[in-house]
Amino acid sequence: MALHQLTDRAVKTSKATDKESLIADGGGLFLRVLPSGQKTWMFAYSFAGGRRKLSLGSAADLSLASARDAAARERANVTSGTDPHIALKTREAAQDAERERQKADATRQLQEAATLRQMFETWATDGVQRADDNAELRRTFEK
Repeated sequence: MALHQLTDRAVKTSKATDKESLIADGGGLFLRVLPSGQKTWMFAYSFAGGRRKLSLGSAADLSLASARDAAARERANVTSGTDPHIALKTREAAQDAERERQKADATRQLQEAATLRQMFETWATDGVQRADDNAELRRTFEK
């Protein structure tokens, strides 16, 4: 299994044909060129007696070196006995949980801001009275 058969130039100059084509870099890493011209990185591996494929991302977003690093990480997962699809689902679940936590934090901050607004409105209505009917205070608060 020869590694690093592709070059950056070969990736950039690969052309679309009327059928999907796979260009091997070695070690299970392939450049997949679709008839539409879209290029993606794909990692092919064997796990639990079957052949599987894992998309690593678009060639427009992921350089050859980055794709090689990603393929090396996935090869290490396979060697350690972890299915890369399972590892991907675990990472996605962790990212979803983090997004939900961030949403909850943002909601909590908005609720705290609403509480501050309520406190200001109470103070501006009952606590202080200015000749401009507190317009300047409200403008400053909004700013």
